[in-house]
Amino acid sequence: MKMRYRADTKDVIIFGIFSLVWLLIVSFAVSNVYEFLNGRSFTINIFIAFSLQNIAITLILFVIGIVAVFAGVKSVFLEKEDDVTGIGISIGSKKEKNYARWAKDSEIENGLDVKAVDPLSPKADAAGIPLKMKASDISSDSTSFTNIITLGDILSDNGYDNYLFMGSDSNFGGRDAYFRNHNYFINDYKSAIENGKIPSDYHEWWGYEDSKLFTYAKEMLTEISKNDKPFNFTMLTADTHFTDGYLDKSCNEVFDNNYANSFYCSD
Repeated sequence: MKMRYRADTKDVIIFGIFSLVWLLIVSFAVSNVYEFLNGRSFTINIFIAFSLQNIAITLILFVIGIVAVFAGVKSVFLEKEDDVTGIGISIGSKKEKNYARWAKDSEIENGLDVKAVDPLSPKADAAGIPLKMKASDISSDSTSFTNIITLGDILSDNGYDNYLFMGSDSNFGGRDAYFRNHNYFINDYKSAIENGKIPSDYHEWWGYEDSKLFTYAKEMLTEISKNDKPFNFTMLTADTHFTDGYLDKSCNEVFDNNYANSFYCSD
């Protein structure tokens, strides 16, 4: 049986500190609730929570909190060792850090020979560039790199209609502003709601599943193909999104790794 996992020493220490703090919070809460129910006032004596009358509820609340948090962070806290047989968790450096964040300017400049492109300048050389800009400005029309000539601009100048089709919210990561300002028609998660494809309160994974995306794309392509005008149809899937992917409800679990299952199902 392959159920071996690896966790960084730093992560284990952080989780241990969190567990201790959570135990203190639970103990404090249980102690004061017990005191109030017995007609007494506020107390800082957390050891009341570990008395015979309260130890059970204290441990139950502690375990529920730890399990809930662990379930939420396990994809970044643990790395599965698929090449090791057995059950357990080992402590040491992981092959993949599993943390996603904005790259620092220094990391971009030191890692690659690149320079910042001013999104407001009248001219830029290409669109195949790292977007070195403030994260807070990435969705702004004024900073969506309208000065860059992209594939969408070239195709549009040559009589093509450009379509960007996705099952997530196009506003995420500034995609709406960027593609709209480069001659793309956008159909996304919000469009599916507006067009009655999905209920207004429907939300699965990043918006709606790829299985629906493929169906809606076929419908849209059938409609677009009736026009005489040439087109470029770009589709963004999300079921295989890092870290663990999304396994469609219609798919089977073939592997013991959820990410592998999401790829297998999508293919």
